[in-house]
Amino acid sequence: EDLKIGDGVDVGEGWTVTAFYHGTLKSDGKVFDSAFERGQPATFPLTNVIPGWQKGVPGMKVGGIRRLTIPAALAYADHPPSPAIPAGADLVFIVQVVDTFDPAHPPVTKIEDIKAGEGEACAAQCVAVTRHVAKTADGKVVEEVGGNNLYIWFPGENQGMLTAFEGMKIGGKRKITIPKQLNLNSPALETIRPQNVELTIELELVSFRNLPQQQPRH
Repeated sequence: EDLKIGDGVDVGEGWTVTAFYHGTLKSDGKVFDSAFERGQPATFPLTNVIPGWQKGVPGMKVGGIRRLTIPAALAYADHPPSPAIPAGADLVFIVQVVDTFDPAHPPVTKIEDIKAGEGEACAAQCVAVTRHVAKTADGKVVEEVGGNNLYIWFPGENQGMLTAFEGMKIGGKRKITIPKQLNLNSPALETIRPQNVELTIELELVSFRNLPQQQPRH
């Protein structure tokens, strides 16, 4: 049941979506999970969710809200993932789609070199030390680290920065534009930089340490 028709991109089958949701038991309305209550949308491919979502979310538009009433056979049947969901329970979800993309054409981080550095180059996996300014798409500065203040980037702290330093050299400057779908921080990281929005980071590499590359297993 559509509660609100969105005005954005249509969700396709098997696409990746970012959505708020509120899950309750159909029998008594008890809440078992809610991204709305946490205040943070979740991002996931539809291929990895219950069949009721795989059938019920495609066709929604970004910004739309839909109520899904899902029978147990299309939910968790007799093997629920949580004690809060009884075996054989029918479920009701309110779903609000915030964003979506086709995994066959995933969003990518854009990298523009402004100044070449000198010396050894960064590997994809490295600990990097920078001065930088981070801005949202409308030009608002959300983080600025300069002068004698330095920032240490650790591998995996932001999905969009996974290979952002590769090939840089000390003294080099680079402009990095992270699409909102990839602007996701590690849950363990506390930062003032907003997530799930497009972010542009202009940085200067001060120092770095390349990490050992894992050897393939045979």
